[in-house]
Amino acid sequence: MNKDEYIGTYTGRRVHIFNPSADEIHILDIATALSRICRFNGHCRQFYSVAEHSILASLLFPPGINAKAALFHDAGEAYLGDIVRPIKRQLEMKFYRKAEGNLYRLIAKIFGLPEEIPAAVHQADNDMLFTELATITPDADLQSPRLKNYRLLPILFHHWTPEEAKEEFLKRYQQLFSQESLL
Repeated sequence: MNKDEYIGTYTGRRVHIFNPSADEIHILDIATALSRICRFNGHCRQFYSVAEHSILASLLFPPGINAKAALFHDAGEAYLGDIVRPIKRQLEMKFYRKAEGNLYRLIAKIFGLPEEIPAAVHQADNDMLFTELATITPDADLQSPRLKNYRLLPILFHHWTPEEAKEEFLKRYQQLFSQESLL
């Protein structure tokens, strides 16, 4: 693995995917990229961004550490892209999962989050997945054994445009991190 590999970002930074540093990570890059990435590899009835998913997940919690962690639980995807679970779970994708974990831990350190995503946030993410499958994807197999411990949530999906999703992500960030600066 070449640790010198990098991607360019919206704000003009270079993020070294396999060896990122704190000065390479920026909230505007995270908000912009997540707002432009569609969940389920685009196989939704309408556009539904990772940013909207993250905002809705964070709203399942009162303001605090779980809400913050939920907002950022997929933040690594701003730099790595969103890989669908059936692929991500494969043994050959270990390098991706490692890079994703490293990015999350760096982002967590920058934003004062737990080093690992809290169990409550993982459960909320899984419940969100079940709810999304039931409402915004065609022909989901809700009887799959993989989904047996997930529950349907009473969520209103907005299907924001990328610009709206970016704005809403930054608003939610400001609500939860009122002491933090956007710049």
